[in-house]
Amino acid sequence: MELRQLGGAVGRRTSGAGALGCLEGDFALYAVGMVPDPAMKPGVDRAVGQVLDAVAPWRAVRDYLNFRDTSDDPGRFFDPETLERLRTVKTTYDPAGLFRSNHPVAADA
Repeated sequence: MELRQLGGAVGRRTSGAGALGCLEGDFALYAVGMVPDPAMKPGVDRAVGQVLDAVAPWRAVRDYLNFRDTSDDPGRFFDPETLERLRTVKTTYDPAGLFRSNHPVAADA
């Protein structure tokens, strides 16, 4: 587990900072487990889940992309206005979906 204190410049959105211009919240938590044997994965997943459940009352509205190993709804990472802008960019410049990521933003429907 890693718990990072946020605040200061990382918590302030500045003009032209991009889609993820700041991280909201006082802390960022990253929990991960490495398994040398696949049979250990359920236990590690359960332990990580227990940690996340324990801190759930303090969970921020948005998740931090780089601390998520699995895909999720892009609305977990971006506010609605930013997500709409990203979808417009995707539609305009990459309608065929050439560029991919672990947290894809789909083109406008």
